Amino acid sequence: MMKLKLLVIPASWIAEDNAAVQASQETANPLSRSQRFNTKKHTQAEIEEAIPDSNVQHANPPWMPYSYTLWHSLIAKSQGLATSHVLKMPSVLCDDLMLLHCSWLRSGRFPSYLLNPLVEDLKSSRTGRKLMSLLDGKQRWFIRLDQMSPKDSPLGGDRPSTTIQEVITKIASSMRAYGNLQWATQAEERPWGENRANVQLILNPWNDKMDPAREFRVFVPPPLRRAKKTMATSVSVRSVSTVGTSACNCRQGLLSSGSSTVLRWAHGKS
Repeated sequence: MMKLKLLVIPASWIAEDNAAVQASQETANPLSRSQRFNTKKHTQAEIEEAIPDSNVQHANPPWMPYSYTLWHSLIAKSQGLATSHVLKMPSVLCDDLMLLHCSWLRSGRFPSYLLNPLVEDLKSSRTGRKLMSLLDGKQRWFIRLDQMSPKDSPLGGDRPSTTIQEVITKIASSMRAYGNLQWATQAEERPWGENRANVQLILNPWNDKMDPAREFRVFVPPPLRRAKKTMATSVSVRSVSTVGTSACNCRQGLLSSGSSTVLRWAHGKS
């Protein structure tokens, strides 16, 4: 049975630690982050130095529990979406998108002999026929994949999508979307023994008042999202470490001598 140990860290300690990190910036050996408390994105070398235990298992945080589609109905309800669509991408199309992305990295453009057949192949698929009725050049959509959105695309990642070609070029020019496609084809956490994880394309109605950098978030209804921002005057930080042999998966990197599993870094989800 796994036992949990709750540690309460006074806010004053955090403030002192932050001040020490800032003060170190003026020295010959500046610190990039706190050395006193647990932080995310530790390298395996840093973890092994702090926890010299050969039995420690190093693992990346899983992506599956944070898939957007698991929360889609809740998000659609909390955001008051009149309509939304979740479509399964053909596996062959995902492979072609990854090839198109490689071409983009090499040349900064999409050769017509790669792009045009891909567009036509998508249109001829079941998913594509549904998309054609939605991406008609008039309706405006916010698009994303299950794990990532293509908001980093230089080809309008922060603007609405209206055509199938726009969707393809945004996904193929996005490092974030490429990471999602790569995860789907290589992920070890495949559900029910499938050869690969499904890639879902989500279309939500575009909202001109929406902040594209924040997209759609869970448990944040529109009135609260638009509320005036306030500054915290006090902070209580609590960290949980495991004692025993049970594995622990968490979103934040866990660095504790009592843990049997240590996460090397955390993936941001947006």
